[in-house]
Amino acid sequence: MILWNERLEQFTQSTQGDDVEQHYVRYGFRLRLSHETLQMAGENLVLYALRTHDQNLDWEIVRQAISDCSAHHPRFSPNGDELHCLIQEYWNTSSRTSDVQV
Repeated sequence: MILWNERLEQFTQSTQGDDVEQHYVRYGFRLRLSHETLQMAGENLVLYALRTHDQNLDWEIVRQAISDCSAHHPRFSPNGDELHCLIQEYWNTSSRTSDVQV
């Protein structure tokens, strides 16, 4: 049985590339991720969280993703309108609940 570190070592030895590419390989990515890919992942997290209100999510991460989505205004996203409405509803709801908790 080959241990995980040995498999990783074999994998990194079999790949070629510069030092920057080796960081991607080391952490499990074979290709570099573009800014748009990460932005879409954040948008999808926000959509899922605000549609389902899943309490198993780490809502600190969701709040950070919501802030990121709010900062770049997802105009070019295919779900931009829905995302904007869900974020507005979230901010309105969260501001009302914080007023009640005080």
